[in-house]
Amino acid sequence: MSLSLPLVVCGLNHKTAPVEIREKFVFASEALPASLKIFSRETGITEAVILSTCNRTEIYSTTEDSASVLNWLARFHQVSLATLKDHSYIHTQQQTVKHALRVASGLDSMVLGETQVLGQLKQAVNTAENAGTLGGKLRKLFDHTFSAAKKIRTETEVGANPVSLGHAVVHLAKNIFADLKCCRVLLIGAGEVIDIVGRYFESHGISEFLLANRTYAHIEKNCLYLKADAISLQEISDYIQNTDIVVSAIHHLTPLIGKGMVETALKKRKHRPLLMIDLAVPRNMETEIKSMEDVYLYHMDDLQTILEDNSQKRRDSVKTAEEIIDLQTNLFYEELNRLKTNKLIQSYRSGMHKIRDDVLKAALREYAMGDKPEEILQKMAYLLTNKLLHDPCLWLKEAAVHQHWNFTEIAKKYDEKITEK
Repeated sequence: MSLSLPLVVCGLNHKTAPVEIREKFVFASEALPASLKIFSRETGITEAVILSTCNRTEIYSTTEDSASVLNWLARFHQVSLATLKDHSYIHTQQQTVKHALRVASGLDSMVLGETQVLGQLKQAVNTAENAGTLGGKLRKLFDHTFSAAKKIRTETEVGANPVSLGHAVVHLAKNIFADLKCCRVLLIGAGEVIDIVGRYFESHGISEFLLANRTYAHIEKNCLYLKADAISLQEISDYIQNTDIVVSAIHHLTPLIGKGMVETALKKRKHRPLLMIDLAVPRNMETEIKSMEDVYLYHMDDLQTILEDNSQKRRDSVKTAEEIIDLQTNLFYEELNRLKTNKLIQSYRSGMHKIRDDVLKAALREYAMGDKPEEILQKMAYLLTNKLLHDPCLWLKEAAVHQHWNFTEIAKKYDEKITEK
């Protein structure tokens, strides 16, 4: 039987919730430290890590009260608890460890084996540490998680040549445009996703790029290797009419591109198709755009089928990875049990030493009073034996009452060894 450790993860992801639900529960990265402190203060849970990406929002915490975590998540984002419950999951104890390992190793990702989520999880842990909500229990969990994730990626092929979002985006573009080399691409954002998509387009012959972001400083690197022109977010409406493909992945609380902006652009495009791919959560483009003629709008969830089809080649490695995860989950709890047992043994030995010292003091007092040494030794040996056996006998009786037969079987084996001697 494993010694319990209060661990729980509550959240929702691309498997349980569509993008229109996921975007309601996103935590802005700059607000995450404050959110962690609010969570701890309002729930009374001192240890917490929040992972918030375009595909998932999860709260890892040290509690047995998962309901309070879900209640807080719904209340904080001002969404009904019923809506959250319909699209969320809760894992406790060993299942929390197993889930963390699957997330870190890319087995729970939309892109099987992708590595980006591992970096995001490490950043989430660092944020929790800086916010003061990373205690010893969660630190131990994630230290083990990161070590095991490295082992999985080293010993299996699950992360070999992962099918990226860039691949899926290019696949969509090829279905719409006969010759990608003639296309002009507008990329919105300056993060890793945009970097991957830009490199994929460049490798397929596209040479005309525009890059839009809040500040020019954050897009200098991408502008350099793509030889792209940089524009501000406010200038998007001026350039979208001369763009064939728009890919957006920037954190913005409200849509950057609305139906009206696209309608204006379409009037000048003369029925030339416009591919729009929104990889952001919350979404950067209004959903009404999807119904417009000559516009092909795809959100993150629309790419899932493409990614799943192309991930099949690496699924043979998943079985091995899952076996490693099961093993590492058990090892984590075995180590916890060993640490807890060591503390219990130390405490028990300390108690036994105190009993010994008390009996010895009593014996010395009687010896000083002139009692015969033989009588003192017999009396103290009897007294010491009774005191040492008192608690173990109570434990055996309690184990029998509660039918903890493993404990009694171990005691029986120990008794047989003593009898043999």
